[in-house]
Amino acid sequence: MDLVLICQKQAQPFTALSHAPVDCLERAQRVVGHYAHNGNRSLVYLHFVGELLRSASCAGNDWTPSQEWFLSALQMFEGLTLHDGLETPVSAVQLTLFERKEPYDADS
Repeated sequence: MDLVLICQKQAQPFTALSHAPVDCLERAQRVVGHYAHNGNRSLVYLHFVGELLRSASCAGNDWTPSQEWFLSALQMFEGLTLHDGLETPVSAVQLTLFERKEPYDADS
């Protein structure tokens, strides 16, 4: 899997995000829910890792991200099941971040 991070300076003030893995998972599922009708495990995983990185990058002074934190978050995700609202993909599928566009026909 690939994860592409796009960074852009914003004028918004710094806001610390919750670094709890369950909160990161909830944010990921909310994002996926906006454009996907199911909880495809691979898609949620991609967004979950993105949310982990996002919360680690804006950690406050009271918490420092660690390898143990990241590993425990990934292990938590591995333990999730269909009962938790995640659909296991039947086969490996290449995920795309953007919808495929029809080729532009200059003659039309």
